[in-house]
Amino acid sequence: MKNANSIFTRTNRVVIRQFDRQDIEAFYQYRANPTIAKFQSWENYTYEDAESFVQHQYRVHL
Repeated sequence: MKNANSIFTRTNRVVIRQFDRQDIEAFYQYRANPTIAKFQSWENYTYEDAESFVQHQYRVHL
């Protein structure tokens, strides 16, 4: 995967950068949260789903 130093923009409070493998756990925790999922189009989100999403994002942005 590309290195997390692929920063698109940065402000004093926000850094927007490409997903990296180090983001999978946090992304999984966010998507697996039932309180958040009930307002979204997903449910029963797995760690493998998060891995697949991050890998897909990497391939799309090569």
